[in-house]
Amino acid sequence: MEKDLLNKAVVAFKAGQYGTAVRIFTKALSADSGNFKLRDGRAQANMKLKAYNEALLDAEQMVKIDPTNAKGYLHAARIFQALGKPDSGVKICRIARKKVPGTDTRLKEIERLERELVHVTKGPGNTNGNDDVPAGRILRPATPQSNEGIPSHVSSQKPSDPLRLPLELIESIHSYLPFATICLLLRVSPAWRTTLLSNKRHWLDIDLCGTEYKIKNQTVSTLVNRGRGAIKSLVLKDCCDLTNPSLKALLSPFRCKDLTRLEITGNAKISSTAIQGVIAPYITRLVLSRTKTDNQTVRRALDICRLLGYLDVSDCPHIDDDAFSICENFAKTDTPLALETLSVERVNITDRTVYLLSLSSPSLASINLGGTNITDRSLVNLANCCSLSDVVLPQSLPPAPGLSITDAVTTFASAVHLTLCKLNFTRCPRLDDSTVGVLGMFCANLEEVQFGTSANIGDEALISMSRDCLKLRIIGLGTCPRISDRGVIALVEELREMESLDVSNNQNITDAVLDAIVRKGSALVAMNFNNCTRLTGAAVGRLIKKVGRATEVLRLSNCVRVHQDTISKLREALPRALISCRFT
Repeated sequence: MEKDLLNKAVVAFKAGQYGTAVRIFTKALSADSGNFKLRDGRAQANMKLKAYNEALLDAEQMVKIDPTNAKGYLHAARIFQALGKPDSGVKICRIARKKVPGTDTRLKEIERLERELVHVTKGPGNTNGNDDVPAGRILRPATPQSNEGIPSHVSSQKPSDPLRLPLELIESIHSYLPFATICLLLRVSPAWRTTLLSNKRHWLDIDLCGTEYKIKNQTVSTLVNRGRGAIKSLVLKDCCDLTNPSLKALLSPFRCKDLTRLEITGNAKISSTAIQGVIAPYITRLVLSRTKTDNQTVRRALDICRLLGYLDVSDCPHIDDDAFSICENFAKTDTPLALETLSVERVNITDRTVYLLSLSSPSLASINLGGTNITDRSLVNLANCCSLSDVVLPQSLPPAPGLSITDAVTTFASAVHLTLCKLNFTRCPRLDDSTVGVLGMFCANLEEVQFGTSANIGDEALISMSRDCLKLRIIGLGTCPRISDRGVIALVEELREMESLDVSNNQNITDAVLDAIVRKGSALVAMNFNNCTRLTGAAVGRLIKKVGRATEVLRLSNCVRVHQDTISKLREALPRALISCRFT
């Protein structure tokens, strides 16, 4: 079969159909990756297509397969010549002269190529024999009148071509560009493409977010191959068309052992087994939300990635408590995990997982448990994580037998009171004024709280928070029917650092709150008053005179007493603010 494919590829090559030849050679190599002739053919075809990085990979493999054959060395030296790196080409030729037998007829060709490269490296005015040419030398002529010793793709540039700049400056500029922009720059010109592809550093951090084209398997394979086994991060967010072969480039012909960041999200076609195969020991950030990730994948990541600090497996329906059962072994052997951030939102886990994590992850600082099956008991378990700063709890947190919500919050808050900054505790009908008061009494460092849709929180809870939590910046109180002007005004007057306030869907809020904001809300820039039907246009108009920072976000949908003319005046007075006002 390989012989037939080789013949077809040779025919395509001779006909000038180099792309077709590459595809046929690649198909043949999938069955026989150690075939020297196939590597030789594909290298030549890629050189014709100016795909020098891909051709160089084949040349390297040819040298490994047969170190005494001159062809691999010749290909590599010619590629470096085309890339404008004659000094690297000289080194290849010198290695070849030591390895290739003297009877090989191609040895003379290697010596001739070496002389050409040495001439280019030294230049006509350099006779000191120093081969260490400064980076970027080949991009500049030795004198303004002469182009001798400069690669053709550079000497033919117009004076305004950015590549006339020193190579060091070009690389510094490129280092500030997003990955998607680097990909677009490949299309500017052959010179740009050659320069970008010759620098492996551009292809170490592959982030395909925001690209303008559809991501396919071949796209990922090509980009990974450009990094030549040194890929550090691979981000494939919402690339729903990728399948298992897209990850094969991470495994062969070289394994990307330096991978520290892997993100695959929104994909239902890549199997859990394929994901397991690319999990490398040095990964510190692993995001696999909305994929087919299963228990075994999570266990493998926790087992071999000893530096894993960020794990997100949200919306993975195949994960349950068994995925984190390995944490019990870590707890027994006193081997702490490095986890600092964990998101298991809408995953089928229970209190047992939280308990095991609390014992094995002393550095855990952020955990998202929204949509899980935990109870009040998990709040008590989280008290073991004394570094927690950000906690998201599930809606309608169910009770645990023999444990009240106030007791659970007291145990939790007393343990994490020094570090807790953000707490999301929404849709909990058992959350009342006394429980919030306990939370505020212990957690004076809170900066953000979300208590939306909590039916039993009233003004007393807000007054206690305004008295105890003076660092609060973001407060969410949407659909809390028991709160009124009294509690909200206390927040506005006492919390001088408050930047965002959400009191939407509360019918007890009146103009008095807006007047308090005008007088005291100097830091407040984002406000949500949607469906606060007792607000009037006169009070809303006075927000133009608010002290301190100008309003940035104002939501007034379905505030039926606010006329459209008032909204128009606000938008004229605050042109940079996002003011939304819709009526149903």
